[in-house]
Amino acid sequence: NMVHITCLAHGLHRVAEDVRSYFPQVDAHISNVKKILVKSPSCREHFKALAPGIPLPPQPIITRWGTWLEACFYFCEHFQTVKSFVNSLSTEDARAIRTAQEVFKDDEMEGKLAYIKTNFGSLPSAIDRLQERSIALGNSIALVKDVQEKLDSVVDDIGEKVSLKILEVCWTRIQVTKPCAQS
Repeated sequence: NMVHITCLAHGLHRVAEDVRSYFPQVDAHISNVKKILVKSPSCREHFKALAPGIPLPPQPIITRWGTWLEACFYFCEHFQTVKSFVNSLSTEDARAIRTAQEVFKDDEMEGKLAYIKTNFGSLPSAIDRLQERSIALGNSIALVKDVQEKLDSVVDDIGEKVSLKILEVCWTRIQVTKPCAQS
């Protein structure tokens, strides 16, 4: 028998995308702060002056697996610092600043970021691990099973949906097939 596995790292990336789809306000928050810092060297310098010991926020690239979740983790850890930075900017300078300031008025934003970090924190490191060249098949499967168990422990609607997503994209793709008969 031969075991064929469609890329498990890609499957976990699809799970991470699914998580992102349940948090549009968090996505807008990350996107607007990214716009502010990418397009303005003076804003980057202002952030560095305001928070000298903290690195600039990561700039997630949606096609790079897990970077959006890593940005969520950053914003969870440095929420008050980033909020102070954004609120110190003039709304007259850019629309992204006005939008980011509005998003920071959402009293639930910090809780949403903490929820994401707490419940989906294992995904980026699992994706990175699965991308290693030397990882054995059994270890890959064990790693995905571990992530599945963590997702199964999230006991709300989003947790259920994400848990179903990992089943759909990872486990339904693992197939055991018989070798082709030689003619």
